[in-house]
Amino acid sequence: SSSCVLHHTGSVTEVTNSESRVLSCATGAPIQVGQNSFDHVTCLGDTEWYGSTCVGKVSALTSEISITCPSPCASNCSYSAGAGTAPVSKCIGDAEVISCTTGLLQLTTASTPVSYEKASCLPDGSWIAMNCDG
Repeated sequence: SSSCVLHHTGSVTEVTNSESRVLSCATGAPIQVGQNSFDHVTCLGDTEWYGSTCVGKVSALTSEISITCPSPCASNCSYSAGAGTAPVSKCIGDAEVISCTTGLLQLTTASTPVSYEKASCLPDGSWIAMNCDG
């Protein structure tokens, strides 16, 4: 599978987590972009990406950075969030990610409902959920 390659300050970081195109809160050093530091970096489509931090800041990144996201996801999936079902309509590489700061997701298919902070949609229509603390 291809990876989302982030070019910044003379270095290249490959984000190759199987569950998402993300540097999680719990693993890896933050990515430094100019004066900003991000805990998460997520591919959006073929050329765009955004960064967010675990404390609530979400920023669109600027032209300081060049990115290549060569493989859009093959299918969409949906998940039950709160009182309704939220469709996943935007392909970001091969995953869809709900950041730590946009509310908990209820995994209602489990025998006992569990809340998660992030959910990643995979190309086969399945998804993985996780929390910021790992």
